[in-house]
Amino acid sequence: MLKLRVKERWQRLQINGSDQVVMLLLSVMVGLCIAAAYWTAHPKSGCIRLGRGNSGPISCDPQVIAGEAMNIVLFSLLFAAPLLYILGRLLVQLFRPLNSPP
Repeated sequence: MLKLRVKERWQRLQINGSDQVVMLLLSVMVGLCIAAAYWTAHPKSGCIRLGRGNSGPISCDPQVIAGEAMNIVLFSLLFAAPLLYILGRLLVQLFRPLNSPP
């Protein structure tokens, strides 16, 4: 029978509090960026203002709105890349054989 020994593997990771906080903050930022992209792509009035605050032209063109939403999604990749790197390193450590040196 296969023994995964998940408890021993999890203890070996030794994830400290600062790592957890960093991963949580990066996850929140990715989530907020995705939510902002969704709100941009589906405006209530069908039009969005291109610019800061109340300045800038109003656009109702779906291609322009989709482009603005895509820019926000691309910005979220700045937060997703380090998060995926950290998670990938943790997964490699988690599935490494227990008898191998760190």
